[in-house]
Amino acid sequence: TEEQSQGLLGLLEQGIIQVVCGFLGRTENGEVTTLGRGGSDVTAFLLGHCLNADDVIIVTDVDGVMSTDPRKINEAEKLDYISVEEMRDLATHGAQVLHPHALRFKDPEIKAKIISFEKGDLSDPGTEIVGPFEDSMSKSVCLHPEPISVVALVGEDLLNQIGLLAKMTTLVAEANINIYGISAGQNSITLFLDKCDADEAYHILHKLVIAEDNLSSISLGRDIAMLTMINPDFIETPGVITEITNPLKEAHINIVEISSSQTAIVLFINWEDGKVAYDLIKGVL
Repeated sequence: TEEQSQGLLGLLEQGIIQVVCGFLGRTENGEVTTLGRGGSDVTAFLLGHCLNADDVIIVTDVDGVMSTDPRKINEAEKLDYISVEEMRDLATHGAQVLHPHALRFKDPEIKAKIISFEKGDLSDPGTEIVGPFEDSMSKSVCLHPEPISVVALVGEDLLNQIGLLAKMTTLVAEANINIYGISAGQNSITLFLDKCDADEAYHILHKLVIAEDNLSSISLGRDIAMLTMINPDFIETPGVITEITNPLKEAHINIVEISSSQTAIVLFINWEDGKVAYDLIKGVL
């Protein structure tokens, strides 16, 4: 792409404006193919990268990046600025204003923004996308450096107890205790937090157990390892959790808990297995 784009550069230097079809490309074998949804976004940033452009301007049907979907909430407001990290996460979680893969080609020197075609003015400020795309944003596997603890509250029909989770997190937050993860089931709710905060959280939440009729008991577990895997391609990769957990199964490593989002997977396992699990997962991702 970089080599082929040099032809465009020569024409641009002659003052000839080029219109490039953004959703078509060629495979490594030279076959014409479609780039899929958001292909034009990817093409725009890719050309900006290859041509050493000063600006990449995405022209769309909205004024820029909004605080929410304006078709659903009338009070949606336009953001003047948004970081590359925020834009990637927003796009990955369903906002169709920009394809998340396009940001991989955003160079630090490129000024990027999203504007509306209705303004008819490329100088319109729209929403500026601030910052470079870092390689660490693409794929990473991290082992939390210290063991964490798990506090589990057990009871009956907990999923249908409106406000119970809010009571738990409020009590913990008032004690200035950070929560790394929450797992909720029909008969239990589990919090993962720093080992140094575990005893305090345990005593605070025991008072809630006494006060709530639907809660019956609380337990405290220590020395849990937290492994976090981040990859924007997770949402488009069938079987990725199986790919991650199969090596752990073969190594007889038990998973205490697992949580996932569209771009991240978090595993909680016994601390003694943490380093081995980290190496195994690094080998498959």
